[in-house]
Amino acid sequence: GLLSGLSMSASSFWTAAAKSLGMAAVTVQTFTIPAATVAATTGVWAIYNRKVDELDYDDEVPTVRGINAYLPSLLGMMTLNDGYMAGVLLQSLGQPLHGHLRLFVAGGLALSWPASYLVQVLSKRRANSREAFVLEVALTGAGFLWLLYGSSILSNFPEDVHNAPLLFWSCFDQVAG
Repeated sequence: GLLSGLSMSASSFWTAAAKSLGMAAVTVQTFTIPAATVAATTGVWAIYNRKVDELDYDDEVPTVRGINAYLPSLLGMMTLNDGYMAGVLLQSLGQPLHGHLRLFVAGGLALSWPASYLVQVLSKRRANSREAFVLEVALTGAGFLWLLYGSSILSNFPEDVHNAPLLFWSCFDQVAG
């Protein structure tokens, strides 16, 4: 019916786009694992938000203004991005690569939630949050250097676009975005 026609049209569009870029055909199966990890991440995020919303406040809940009002949405989008990149990493296993794109993705994931959690734990353990601030600055610098490393990988190994197109372009998006 209509759904299969749309699916075939989308499939032929992606195949034609991939051929014009000199890549292997991109199929719906290419996105199966990343889509599953995004769905799982969304479910975990929803459960976490429900638990936070159920907290019992003794006093009135403070009003959040300014940029802090947008932080929960931004954190949610970054969490979904991490879930997508984890899926891309899993999907790329077994694909031959010349560059260390998988290492770049794994390092980027390590510099995301685990690094933020480490800063949070350190700031709660100490009465003085100076150490947490220094760690946050160091991790920000490490993130910048990691993006430089990713740029180097992408520019030195452009042939990986043919071997693992989803991984290559997802890394490109991380570096350029």
